[in-house]
Amino acid sequence: MRRLLILIGVVLGAAVLGGCGSSQTSGHSDPRVSFPAAVAIVSGDANSPSAIVTPTVEALLERAFRENAGLALVDAGGRPRFYSVSLGGDFGNADAYQAAESQQISQVTLALDRVVPNTGQSDPWTAVAEAVGWLQGQGGGTLVVENSGLGTVGFLNYLIPGLLDAAPTDLVAFARANRELPDAVGIRAVLLGIGWTASPQTKLGVTERSSLIAQWVGLLRAAGASVSIDETPLTGLGPADAPKVSIVRAPEINWTPPPGTCGQAFSSTELHFVVGTAKLLDPAIAIAALRHVVEELDGNHEAATITGTTSSEGGNAINLPLSRDRAEVAARLLESMGLPRSQIGKIVGLGSHFAGYVPDIGPGGVLLPGPAAENRQVIVTWACTQ
Repeated sequence: MRRLLILIGVVLGAAVLGGCGSSQTSGHSDPRVSFPAAVAIVSGDANSPSAIVTPTVEALLERAFRENAGLALVDAGGRPRFYSVSLGGDFGNADAYQAAESQQISQVTLALDRVVPNTGQSDPWTAVAEAVGWLQGQGGGTLVVENSGLGTVGFLNYLIPGLLDAAPTDLVAFARANRELPDAVGIRAVLLGIGWTASPQTKLGVTERSSLIAQWVGLLRAAGASVSIDETPLTGLGPADAPKVSIVRAPEINWTPPPGTCGQAFSSTELHFVVGTAKLLDPAIAIAALRHVVEELDGNHEAATITGTTSSEGGNAINLPLSRDRAEVAARLLESMGLPRSQIGKIVGLGSHFAGYVPDIGPGGVLLPGPAAENRQVIVTWACTQ
């Protein structure tokens, strides 16, 4: 670690101010705001593309240079490490100033490639907490998260089944209950690279990436940060020599049709309803998910049973009618896609009373976001034909 600290200090051509710590809206964002000029960048793990300096990041660095502000780099390994330096300085004339600015920003670009974890797995949320704490010590500033966001240890551990499907509101409530929200009031957060991955991590689909971004935005806003998104795609390789990180699998429902029936169960990402309602967040995604059902039933002529299920939060009085209403929405979509009404049979709402229910209440009665997401399903079944 000492070697890397010295390397970053030399690369940036500035004195190392900080030590190392252990884990404890679309478009390019405009850095010309009232936030202080300090910048903290979270990057680095084997399954995330290496960090780059986008126009947004470059503008932030230029401002930090002009105002002689601090820069912190935090790796997102399983035990995040923290390094900080000071940008800018005193220069005799405009030419010297411009040359120094160009040199320091070039050196930051090089330094970003050198921020490599020394421990396996990924914990970007803890790295964010480290960065936010440092920024608060600077009086505020901008946090840049250049990472896939797919943590594999700690609070945001996406190896937990269902977590990638979890509603942002559930994650925020869980974070509050477990005191996992850093004090980010007065901090501006720029998300860059959330959902973009490097081999061997498989690529996320559009729905999974959208869900992940919504979770990160929700958590950071709940922490008090002002959040924007730099939509520059990150498609490069992961940082060289970074320790291995477990692969996060796309959400799957562990469901088997009852004997004698065929069918499909749809997750809360595929048929994504606004929390607590039967209103679809994106009907186009739901239609794409249901298309296979229409194709299967096209020459079958069997009537389909459509069943809705929910998490246990809210109790039967809310969940039984809510799950039926969601099943009814799916039925109307299937009909709009060409499935005859005669092939839509029973519409059932079971709430949390179904065979595949996963316990979703943790200690203290707190809803567990991953299991809760697994329990929110729409199931379409029909009699198999020979």
